[in-house]
Amino acid sequence: MSNLAAQLDRRHAESWIPDEPGDTIEGEFVRLDRGTTEYGAAAIAVIRTDDGSERAVWLLHAVLKQELGRVRPEPGERLAIRFDGRKTSTRGHSYAAYSVAVDREESAPSWEDIDDEPVPRGGEAAAVGASSNGQADDDLPF
Repeated sequence: MSNLAAQLDRRHAESWIPDEPGDTIEGEFVRLDRGTTEYGAAAIAVIRTDDGSERAVWLLHAVLKQELGRVRPEPGERLAIRFDGRKTSTRGHSYAAYSVAVDREESAPSWEDIDDEPVPRGGEAAAVGASSNGQADDDLPF
């Protein structure tokens, strides 16, 4: 059977549904699928666990989607997802919190990105560009 024909027979993997804070799934990231819920289409991260079974992690929570988008796992990389429980935002909204990690070599930091950092607020903003003796940073020898 060809790889394409095998895809026709592929069913959605059994869903991973965490119940308690600390529930974790770990394994090899296989692919990103699409599925349908009563609310519409949803992305599904498929993970092959250490026992060889594939599990579907439905990306139905904003924090989970954001965390996976942050680490951007590639097929074949080892991935861990932990449900951190229900949290309350500073504005009083309840949300499902998750932590996500990918096992990969750390890349060098992107120093170009520091120019995109927001300007500090309050008293710190006045100090930007000037040293304690009133000199502009450009005049400092280091």
